[in-house]
Amino acid sequence: KRNLEAAARIQQAMLPDKLPKTTAYAFAWKYLPSEELAGDTLNIFQLDDRHIAVYLLDVTGHGTAAALLAVAVSRILSPVPNSSSIVWQDGGGDGALSITPPMHVAAELNYLFPWDSDTGQFFTLVYGILDTVTGEFRFVTAGHPGPVHLKVEGGVLQAPVEGLPIGLATESYVEQVLRLEPGDRLVLYSDGITEVMAPDGQIFGRSRMLDVLTRARDTGLDRSLD
Repeated sequence: KRNLEAAARIQQAMLPDKLPKTTAYAFAWKYLPSEELAGDTLNIFQLDDRHIAVYLLDVTGHGTAAALLAVAVSRILSPVPNSSSIVWQDGGGDGALSITPPMHVAAELNYLFPWDSDTGQFFTLVYGILDTVTGEFRFVTAGHPGPVHLKVEGGVLQAPVEGLPIGLATESYVEQVLRLEPGDRLVLYSDGITEVMAPDGQIFGRSRMLDVLTRARDTGLDRSLD
């Protein structure tokens, strides 16, 4: 029990501690594992003065094995600009680094973490980059539920899943693009929400989640997540 609690503290320490600060955008997150250790992890971080990266990944299974893989992947998705992080790439031979496009990040992860028949592990991922000047959000969905776009005029759109989970894909990932307007919200989530079960066995479900998000669209971000 003590070992699991210690490992959980390490996992929690890898979650966002300082959210990006910008006058045009606000960010919030909520993380509630069903056990001490979880197969989900996430991050939101500044890449440069214009771009912000966000990802959420979900490893199959629960507990220690899933948490180990989640931590390993999050280290490779480090926001620190160096050669060990795949969110950065060679900028042209002069030693400078440039931002790796989301589709190439997913492809690199798929190469680094192929499906292993011994463990049976793979993971889903949504990874995107927000341009805070244009409001453009470029992203990939590797077997993961697409982001929910709550539009200011009242519409609700959800991006489709355009690729297989990381470790299972044999084709290139497709990059999607959406544009945020003032007043819009974008929600990334794990199926841990939609598949949560009531005592009577009823699944919460996607439609009820979308209904809650829609009704909470005019409340603060933290309150809407609650």
